[in-house]
Amino acid sequence: MKHTVKLILLLAMVLFAARASAERAKTLSSPPSSASTSSSYSRYSSYGSSGSMVVSGALGFFASGLGTVTDDPKSGTSYLSGFYGLGGDFEYFLNSDVSVGGLIRYYTTSDTLSGTDYTNSLTTLGGAVRAYLVDTNHWSFAGSSGVGFTSAAVKASTRGVSADVDSGMQLSLYLGMTLLYKVNNNIHLGVENLRVLGLGSKLNGWVLSDYMAKISFLL
Repeated sequence: MKHTVKLILLLAMVLFAARASAERAKTLSSPPSSASTSSSYSRYSSYGSSGSMVVSGALGFFASGLGTVTDDPKSGTSYLSGFYGLGGDFEYFLNSDVSVGGLIRYYTTSDTLSGTDYTNSLTTLGGAVRAYLVDTNHWSFAGSSGVGFTSAAVKASTRGVSADVDSGMQLSLYLGMTLLYKVNNNIHLGVENLRVLGLGSKLNGWVLSDYMAKISFLL
C-alpha cells in the first residue's frame, strides 16, 4: 500500500513537472508583444474611473417575504415569490472603487393559496453607495448599501370579496451584491441580489430579496 501511494505521488510530480515545462516552453516560443498586452490590460483594468457614469437595467425574480404591512386599521402579511422585478440604476464613480447613485425597482407577482388569490406589488426608490471589492480584467464584484423609500401593497380576494393593504411610501434600507462580467469596454452583464429592510411605522421587517439579471452601460 505504501509503495502504491509513493508511486502515485511520483507520477503526479512527473506530470506536474512536464506540464510546467511545456507551459514555459510555449510562453518562451510565442511571447506576446508588449503593446498588445498593455492595450488588453488597460482596456479591462477597472470598471469605472473618477467621473465615470453608468446606467443599468435589471429584470428578474423576487421573494416578497413581507414583515408587516399596515394600513390603519388593517394589516397584512404575504410571502409570495416569483416573476417579475424590473428596475434601473444610475452610478457616478468617485474613484475606481466607489460609486454613488440612485435606483428604482418595481415588483409584482400573484398566486392562489387555499382558494384565496393574492397579489403583491412593491415599489422602491432611493440612493446607494457601491464599493467594488474585486475588479479583475473581466470580472467585478461589488457590495452596496443605501437608504430609500418603499411602498408595499397586498391584495387578497376570496370568492369575490377582496381586502387591500397599502403601506404607502415608507423609509427603508438597502443591502446588495453585484457580480458583473465585462463584455467590452462599455457593456457589462451580470447578476444582482438586493435586499430591502422596511424601517417605517407601516412597513417593517425584511420586505423583499430579489435575484436580477443586469446589464450596465458605461457612458
